[in-house]
Amino acid sequence: MHGVPEFGHSLLRELGAPKSPSIDTFAEIRFKKADGKLDIPDGAIVCERGTKRWTCLVEVKTGTAALKEEQVGRYVEIAREQEFDGVLTMSCRVAIEVFQIPTKLGFYVS
Repeated sequence: MHGVPEFGHSLLRELGAPKSPSIDTFAEIRFKKADGKLDIPDGAIVCERGTKRWTCLVEVKTGTAALKEEQVGRYVEIAREQEFDGVLTMSCRVAIEVFQIPTKLGFYVS
């Protein structure tokens, strides 16, 4: 996204992110749960323009690895608790409809 900002803006605009001067990305963000266990999404994206800030967690699966409903569900809960704007998942699995998560969670990005 840093190398080709227009690609990043094009992708993230569809998710509600503002067109910011820069797209900040972070790898392996750590969230410690009350029981001491860690959840570590693959990354996070932050876009800021003026007073508007948009953030999202990222989880990526490659090859034959599949998104796991339980893992994505935990990241959705973290996003809600930490006031992220969304969770972006990427995988080789194909969803039936645009913006549908290819797991049984069954909700859509709006």
